[in-house]
Amino acid sequence: MSKTIAIMHPGGLLLPGEVLGEEEVVQIDGGTPVEVPRSYGEHLIEDGLAFEVEDESDPEHEPDGEQATWTKEDLEAFERDELVTIAETFEYEPPANIKAETLIKKILELQS
Repeated sequence: MSKTIAIMHPGGLLLPGEVLGEEEVVQIDGGTPVEVPRSYGEHLIEDGLAFEVEDESDPEHEPDGEQATWTKEDLEAFERDELVTIAETFEYEPPANIKAETLIKKILELQS
């Protein structure tokens, strides 16, 4: 098992610098995977602040050209503005007044 884990969040992350070997807080853009120590990454995942992504540097990883597959439970952990960001990755521009529940249904529909 690797000592690191690749995580991301559609809304971005603010990580303590020492986690990444930096002196200051590091801002990670939304949707950008970042490698962090496994224990720290698993803590963020358990708290619903990030999710694991495939490690593209893994020799067994074969990119399939597809976007992330979301479950209803995954999506329910996000705020509405984060759901909008996810929907936009499917080239869907949600209406300004769309409710989070409706947006979740739409994302699940778009990815199938």
